[in-house]
Amino acid sequence: MATERLMQLYFTLGSGGTFTAEELADRLEVSKPTVHRDIERLRSAGLIVEGTPNVGYSVEKPPEMPPLFLTASEFRTLAAGAKSLL
Repeated sequence: MATERLMQLYFTLGSGGTFTAEELADRLEVSKPTVHRDIERLRSAGLIVEGTPNVGYSVEKPPEMPPLFLTASEFRTLAAGAKSLL
């Protein structure tokens, strides 16, 4: 669950703009202290998150993920693993 929340936070910040901890807490349905902890987790993972008191959090540039190239066999394996999670 925490991993999903971190990814959602990562992509929310990457969408551009500035978000207060309260706005992020509402979007993620968690407390503000949880948002602050999650921001620190993202920072420790290398994402540059700017934080200004009484203004909010932002990232300078939306994060980019490199394209993922899989062989047909790798794709089938990944799809089978994902299907088993449902």
